[in-house]
Amino acid sequence: MNPERKIFKAIYLLLEKYHRLYGLEVYLFSGGHGAGYAGFQVAANRCWDTHHNDLNYGAISGRPLPLVAYLPHVGIPSWAAGRQLEMVGWETARTLAILDWHERNLALASLFRDNAAAIARWRADYSVEQSEQYLLMINLAGLLAAKASDFPRLPSQCLSEYDPTAVDQVRTQLARLGLESEHHGVMGIPGCMVTRHGKALVGEEVVDVWQRRLNGDTPQQIADALLRMKNDLSPVGCG
Repeated sequence: MNPERKIFKAIYLLLEKYHRLYGLEVYLFSGGHGAGYAGFQVAANRCWDTHHNDLNYGAISGRPLPLVAYLPHVGIPSWAAGRQLEMVGWETARTLAILDWHERNLALASLFRDNAAAIARWRADYSVEQSEQYLLMINLAGLLAAKASDFPRLPSQCLSEYDPTAVDQVRTQLARLGLESEHHGVMGIPGCMVTRHGKALVGEEVVDVWQRRLNGDTPQQIADALLRMKNDLSPVGCG
């Protein structure tokens, strides 16, 4: 398994374990470290969404919380944890060992405890179908990115910051997918984006990936079908 797939699969397993019960989500953002960072939040009290742009809960709580991890390697930046944390030997470690390292070093217990009341209210309104669609997005994004030996990215992360049309391109993609923001509801690879609502955008075509899942297709089969659609198109940008 390539390093990118191993790291993101550990993130997927973390979400699979805690999303349904606590609403744990991942949000991606760029930095000076290649693919950037993966931040973790709870859906009941997001720090990074359409209305908030805090890269961690530190700005809200007034204290640093280790809830942001590097993507290109296994570690937590000092600005999130108070000190730099690195997993020694992650390159040869198994995926479950990387999962265990994240569980031990991310402040998930504190996050869930601090937001217990909000999480209880969130669970009362959140359906099993919504949780399965969210996890399908994470799974498909990881499978798609693994084919390119890369990490999943947001639409904007697929485009150059020097491209004057980038903002309009992202806005067009989000509109086709019925999204207001890319913060925590969409990710994928150039030319193929998947949403938390069971939709995918391949080129200009919207695909109902949730219906394919209900019809019995496995996530791998759905990812393969999306890649075939993408490869049949003329070269395109990120959607």
